[in-house]
Amino acid sequence: MEESGIGPCDSMVDRPVTVNYRENGIEKSWSPHNADWIFTGRSMTLKHAFARSVNSIAVQITMKTGWQKVIEYARKLGIRSELNDVPSVCLGSSDVSLFEMVNSFCTFVNGGYLVNPVLVTNIVDREGKIVYENKESMQRVISEETAFLMREMLRAGLTEPGGTTQALFEHDLFRFGTEFGGKTGTSSNHSDGWFIGITPSLVSGAWVGSDHRSIHFRTSEMGEGCKTALPLYGYFMEKLLADDDFQMYRKHFQKPEIKIYRSYNCQTSYYYHDTTAADTNEVIIDTVR
Repeated sequence: MEESGIGPCDSMVDRPVTVNYRENGIEKSWSPHNADWIFTGRSMTLKHAFARSVNSIAVQITMKTGWQKVIEYARKLGIRSELNDVPSVCLGSSDVSLFEMVNSFCTFVNGGYLVNPVLVTNIVDREGKIVYENKESMQRVISEETAFLMREMLRAGLTEPGGTTQALFEHDLFRFGTEFGGKTGTSSNHSDGWFIGITPSLVSGAWVGSDHRSIHFRTSEMGEGCKTALPLYGYFMEKLLADDDFQMYRKHFQKPEIKIYRSYNCQTSYYYHDTTAADTNEVIIDTVR
């Protein structure tokens, strides 16, 4: 959205994709599948695809920009872990810490500013005088419009039919008026479950997994991020919002102060932009490095 001009209401076809590429001088081919192993062959909005974690569309977008752009923007958003220079980086094939993930998501809530996290914000003496105060470092890394649109994409997990974040409705989170967004994640063989949740003033995350890839859940039903990591976030936010000492987190998202030029309230988000026969033709992408 930052460079190509696409928006949440643009559409793509959910269909098989094969990427031919070269890694360390070796010719390779990658054919990712969706979580449910089904390609609908239908056109859907990017907002809907994001909410449902449709891998085929994420890969097609990545191939339009190049997966090096994924790495470039991960760096801009504060990811410092090593990222593999391969197409699958767009689906999260590299190991990244929960700390880095949470901080990168903060950028979307901060209006496009990356803020370096600190443990100690200030120190006062016994008289209440400030003897140390951290000088907050803020750097704009994406535009305010892109940050807002990403925030709307994250909120779509709760509003789009079949959104993977809707398991949050099982938790007592909404009686205080706080608005949420978030993204689930599940690695291959269900060895890692992720959830990063956003509110107007707090970003939190949970990861369920092991240091050893051989340890994993047996099935998708058991091991998906919405079943493993999301409940931890839900229980945490239940406790936090119910505590009157943390009333500052009971907030609604504010309307943007700038003009948003791309549509984000998609009237035909679900099933789809067309009623034509399903297109299940595979997309073959040959990359030149």
